[in-house]
Amino acid sequence: MCKLLLPFLILSSFISFAQRPDLQVREKAAPAVRLTQLQQLRTDAQSKGLRFSMSYTKAFEIGIKNLAGGLEPQISKEQAIKISKDGKMQLDKYRLSMQKAAGINPAIQKILQEIQSASSCKANAATYDARNQNYMTVAKAQGNCGSCWAFAGVSILEAGYMRVNKMTIDASEQELLNCAYGYNRDMNCSQGGWIDKTVAWIVDHGITSETQVPYVTADQSCNNFTDKMYGAISWGFVSETNPGMPTKEEIKQAICEHGPVASRMWVYSEAFSAYDGQGNVYSETFPANVNADQKRGHFVTICGWDDAKGAWLIKNSWGADWGDGGYGWISYTSNSIGTWVVWIEPKVEKMKTWDPIIINLMNKPVGDLQTKPIDQLLKVDDINFLKLQKPPLNPQPVRIKNF
Repeated sequence: MCKLLLPFLILSSFISFAQRPDLQVREKAAPAVRLTQLQQLRTDAQSKGLRFSMSYTKAFEIGIKNLAGGLEPQISKEQAIKISKDGKMQLDKYRLSMQKAAGINPAIQKILQEIQSASSCKANAATYDARNQNYMTVAKAQGNCGSCWAFAGVSILEAGYMRVNKMTIDASEQELLNCAYGYNRDMNCSQGGWIDKTVAWIVDHGITSETQVPYVTADQSCNNFTDKMYGAISWGFVSETNPGMPTKEEIKQAICEHGPVASRMWVYSEAFSAYDGQGNVYSETFPANVNADQKRGHFVTICGWDDAKGAWLIKNSWGADWGDGGYGWISYTSNSIGTWVVWIEPKVEKMKTWDPIIINLMNKPVGDLQTKPIDQLLKVDDINFLKLQKPPLNPQPVRIKNF
């Protein structure tokens, strides 16, 4: 008796999801051809026992061919490993330099303590949601442009600013679309882009605000502003042993250390663009010989997990009517989520005044930073300036160089 009832209960659960009123209105006005395609996707999902709900979202209306522009990094495993190790070394030297400076300045010591106590994330926890710590900005819409790489890069920088600086920022995806370049300077709406080149560009150049360079859903010429508002210390791939395919544990650890991370995934069908966040976790399995035109790269932000669900919490860039306000749950094993995952570490805004001295310290060997007293590392004038707990306002911006 129970065995006979189970399929009925599963089917009833699938078809009983209440569609949001805004999506009901959109579906009623949908073109007949697209509506037929959506109905077919629902039928296919139901026949496979998949329990996520689909609606006529704006992303479905645009179509994944015009949305998914996430290209796989064109580097070797060895190159990616070196990049990650260099990024960690850069961050370690920055933190060591701050700790050295904090030894003679209580104000810097307080800044360090604030950063260290900022997150309650535990990599071995069964669940984590960065939204509960107010680290996430609202989901945006990339529109009819393959700029997911720009949105994912900005998303993790914005999350980092909220984690480290307690600042809500709105950085410019359009500046990345205009100015950032890939392996052949070909990151744009039609060809897509690379997340490694995106975050590297932010670290190297900084990035301005959405107000200064607003998003227009189209390629434009670059006006590379010199007065960047936001910046980052370093970046790296989550895994230093297998950058293209990190483990769940490595991704979780990176989220706890650096905040939400950007991940590549495959988008196999329009079902993902129609996902409306109602009901169960998104999960799809496709045959290995799926047609090339149905398999496209895409970048999203991973900002949490739930082991009971067996899923990552992601932030997408397909508008607020996709998923649950632009967020959604996707199975750990679905769509190759969790490949080529990168982290970025933002600059500490309260340290801007002391940046020239921190850079000076970062130029010293790691061993010297660890063992030598600060009066052997800095000139007297620098030490006296460093001791100022209320340094002059409006310092000149200083870019921290790569090592």
